[in-house]
Amino acid sequence: MDINLRRDKPDVIILSNLNEAIYTMIDPYTEAIQIIGRFRKGISTVTHITNLKSDLVIRSHEDIKKRIDRFEKNYNSLKKEQDNEPDPIGKEAIFEDIQGLKFQELIDEQGNINPFSVDNLFNEERVKGYYKSAGALYNAYLETNHFNITFNELTECVGEDDLIKLDKAKNSIERRKFIVEKLEKINSDFEKQIIDSDTVEFYENLLKKSSEGEYTIFAYKKIGEEGIKKAKYKKKEIDKAIKEYDSKVLRFSPEVIKDIKSEFKLDVYIPKEDIKQQLQLLFKEHSIDFKVTQDTIKDYYDQISEQNSKKPYSFKLKHFKF
Repeated sequence: MDINLRRDKPDVIILSNLNEAIYTMIDPYTEAIQIIGRFRKGISTVTHITNLKSDLVIRSHEDIKKRIDRFEKNYNSLKKEQDNEPDPIGKEAIFEDIQGLKFQELIDEQGNINPFSVDNLFNEERVKGYYKSAGALYNAYLETNHFNITFNELTECVGEDDLIKLDKAKNSIERRKFIVEKLEKINSDFEKQIIDSDTVEFYENLLKKSSEGEYTIFAYKKIGEEGIKKAKYKKKEIDKAIKEYDSKVLRFSPEVIKDIKSEFKLDVYIPKEDIKQQLQLLFKEHSIDFKVTQDTIKDYYDQISEQNSKKPYSFKLKHFKF
């Protein structure tokens, strides 16, 4: 079609979304130029906005030729069966099967291979190669010698595409794997000062909306990528690793040690039950999953005197271990 605008030259926007519609990939060498050419009186600017898919599988020329050969053999085999089938119902059934073959897309009305259709197969693979990376697409536009290019690459740690992938994940383990990968990217960008703490929180909140999001983020902040990997992304194993981390590591972390030291006075009798309750509250404040007993305080203090002759039974803490 021709587009004739009476007044201003338009700003043309081309949108490609590879996750939702793979066919929206635009070939810089042909389709991009043809789109602009529809505006017969010229344009002001053209902007191509697209996402990328680094996992696109690109078939080689040799692979495509093999596929075409196989398509043709399948077609000829069914065609021979159709010609030899005496029963009209059977002949009709084979005909319907033939219509569904991929080879039908490559032949003309006379049953001959259409070179244009074959070229399209090769071109599809060539164009897919441009969308594996931003650099590949940029170079393709550059090499057309048809555009003055302003190139902007925006890499988000978590985008709409990621949330779609999470929703489509086949099970909880796959979702946890994906979320951990994203958390690693978020932390890496934060350490490199590419993003700030507010952006980290924004991305984490996006991930929390997905199934397994909140749980995986909680686990990640406790035992990290390696801990979750070691647990094989299984919830039962992750929970076990978190409990072990809380018991052996987190409750002896500098922050917790500091708070315990400031919580209890030395050389005075304190009811054992009060110590237990205060310690449990302190663990809760630090998100430590650990069941406190009256003797837990002995992990932090030694030279403890006990008063068990009358209630309330008490401890006198004399020396802080740390």
